[in-house]
Amino acid sequence: MCDSMTGVMIVAHRGASEVCPENTLTAFRRAIEFGADGIEFDVQATGDGRLIVIHDLSLERTTNGHGPVFAAEFDKVRALDAGSWFGAEHAGERVPMLSEVLSLGDVEFELELKGYGEAFIDGILDEVRRAGVLGRVEFTGSNIALLLLLKRKEPSAVIGMFSTQQPMWMTDEVFERHVAGVAETSGADVVHVHARCITPRITERLHQLGKVVHGNDAANEADVHRVLAAGADRLSTGDVALAANLVRTGRPRI
Repeated sequence: MCDSMTGVMIVAHRGASEVCPENTLTAFRRAIEFGADGIEFDVQATGDGRLIVIHDLSLERTTNGHGPVFAAEFDKVRALDAGSWFGAEHAGERVPMLSEVLSLGDVEFELELKGYGEAFIDGILDEVRRAGVLGRVEFTGSNIALLLLLKRKEPSAVIGMFSTQQPMWMTDEVFERHVAGVAETSGADVVHVHARCITPRITERLHQLGKVVHGNDAANEADVHRVLAAGADRLSTGDVALAANLVRTGRPRI
């Protein structure tokens, strides 16, 4: 699924996180209303092995709870307020279960895996298969070994790698070579390049390798323009309304 004019898929980063508390059902539903083709979110396991959607490894920033997610029982996490930190009108918002998010309409899903071990992967795959959405899921994360384990267990799974941002000392030529070089042997199907670093040459090199190119974390209008001008296949942002408007007016020049 993607925009018919530009071919760019808009992925909502933690939902419509510019206007709603991130990684909540409200944020995901609002993103879909704004025109997102996909939603990105983070999956972790509670202390009793239930799969939930929350970004941080601890509860403090986005809930009224305390302590690491992996040490908290599901019932405790489910009782927390995951919305008031963003605004009083979101009081009572709950931390979603993975199964709830996977039931949200005909959209693509980008699951960033923030767990550990084989049991975590088995649980993720069970939930995705049960929901019947494997063909609409991309699995991402910083733990490449975990992603490759998932790929071995489910060869049809689509996995994505995050490239590093371009250091100040690194020339464009070296950065392009680095991104493409790592991607070539990564085993990844999708390569995420930060919106501030992506270029048409990077996209071209990755396309030559048969990779899907994802412009990651576009924070503002300039970032969206840069991703579009680079010819990326996908674009992720928390400001879904802005991105949808810019994408559907066509590819700008920068």
